[in-house]
Amino acid sequence: MLTSSYERSNFLRLKILQINEYYRNFGGAETYLLDICKGLGEMGHEIVIISSREHAPIHVPGRKEYFIESSYGFRSTLKLKGIFEEIIKKEDPDIIHLHNTQYFISPIIVKYLLKVKPVVKTVHDTRLFCPGLGCKVIPARDEVCCYPMGWRCFRKCCYTSLWSLNKYILMTYDLRVTRKIDRILVSSSYMYNELVRNGFPEKNITVIPLYVDKANMPSIQRIEMKKGKNKSILYIGRLDATKGVLHLIECLSLLKSEEWQATIIGEGDMQDEAKAFVKRLGLDVRITFTGLCQARRLINILQTAILS
Repeated sequence: MLTSSYERSNFLRLKILQINEYYRNFGGAETYLLDICKGLGEMGHEIVIISSREHAPIHVPGRKEYFIESSYGFRSTLKLKGIFEEIIKKEDPDIIHLHNTQYFISPIIVKYLLKVKPVVKTVHDTRLFCPGLGCKVIPARDEVCCYPMGWRCFRKCCYTSLWSLNKYILMTYDLRVTRKIDRILVSSSYMYNELVRNGFPEKNITVIPLYVDKANMPSIQRIEMKKGKNKSILYIGRLDATKGVLHLIECLSLLKSEEWQATIIGEGDMQDEAKAFVKRLGLDVRITFTGLCQARRLINILQTAILS
């Protein structure tokens, strides 16, 4: 992502305020955030961070960082809105880039930000419009949900308590405010279509596919695929209900006549359950669990899978 000195000297330098709940290596959204902050910094832009103090944030030398309490509810918003006003007044950013802010900052604060500065938002997942923590699965039928957020969320049992009504009101207001953001960024046509389904103007949504970090990839110009008998299958992600790892294992158990080996990379709440499920299906000789992998080892596993 490095640019030449000529490109830097002829590029508009901006002060960009990035806001995300987590500011550390946690998931895909955080990897994206840290990478674009690094890349934008290399291009000469100044990066300012607002994130939660509750999730063990990192610190990048030379970067301005503010760590605050979560303020998603109406009461906490009244307490913390002044902090945002102070930061905006002090830093005076040219643009504000929101990421995962659900359950971190209130839509009231987002509405305030829209009044004072240009705002863009990257919608990384479906939590913005799905009460089931972004599963987009109807619990009663275990089916993919193809409805916008609304009364069906109660009818399909995604909301099941009085607290759910309060949550629904907050999420509905959050959606209403988010629809007014100047530009919404997504990485796939699926997310584009889901936002349109939930009432976002098509003209305000831009699809920017995710990148490949060439700097951390092996220096291989081309990898020739080998036509061997064994097929390598990789699962890379958290082991929890929202990722569907148990469904993957069940699907693999149906491949009776195929020669394959699978590697499941990651950790999570369902790790023990997934291992027990594999053993119960008699697949422990075919499916390997590696746990969490560092980047270099992950690249080696990917290479091996491609070449097998």
